[in-house]
Amino acid sequence: MKNLLSFRNTRIEYPGSPRPVLQNFSMELKQGELLCVLGPSGCGKSTLLKAAAGLISPAKGSITLSPSSPERLYPRVLVLQQEDQLFPWMTVEDNAGIPLKRGGNKNWRQKTREILASLSMGDAAGLYPHQLSGGMRQRAVLARALAAEPELLMLDEPFAHLDASVRSSLQHLVTDIWQQKESMPSTILFVTHDIQEALVLASRILLFDSKGNIREDRIIELPRPRDPFDEELVAMVREIRNLLD
Repeated sequence: MKNLLSFRNTRIEYPGSPRPVLQNFSMELKQGELLCVLGPSGCGKSTLLKAAAGLISPAKGSITLSPSSPERLYPRVLVLQQEDQLFPWMTVEDNAGIPLKRGGNKNWRQKTREILASLSMGDAAGLYPHQLSGGMRQRAVLARALAAEPELLMLDEPFAHLDASVRSSLQHLVTDIWQQKESMPSTILFVTHDIQEALVLASRILLFDSKGNIREDRIIELPRPRDPFDEELVAMVREIRNLLD
């Protein structure tokens, strides 16, 4: 697999901050990976996503996204955060279909309905955000992301405020989306502080320490679908928790 995203000796800092968030930071994200960035709050996980999306420029070093077809219409990188950012005056269908409408797709309604149906949201197409549960709102956001067909989908703790059963359902949904290699996105970068969530999702984990250094870079080869209560996964949770402690 070729590299899709590369950080090379990168320094990221905020004005007025006593120290950089990331310093001499290097990593590679290969096309087709589901990479989870795992670490304590304040270690630079969200900053990493913002820099990868081009929202923050490095003070030193480089951030490179591999070349793409010049005919590409849709955004290559899309970031989803904890806040669902749905427009309250628009229905689920209209919210999810925004990328297709902007791209001039004349059949955007049909395509949007197909995407919503694939996420078990077909019956909610005509509802407004205030009529949805938290989990359904996040499904609507995912539908909009799929409509945009990004090469790289980045998620910044998107399920942090949801209850356990809803989180589990959405984690498996993200895995299902990623495993459909013929569709976009084929590469996912997922930020979390939840060890179990990272192990349920990831093909690979970057474990950060509190200072933004990579403590461990680990391939996760557990069979899918993954049971969070599987003995091997539970043992890994304990091992990684000890590393973080």
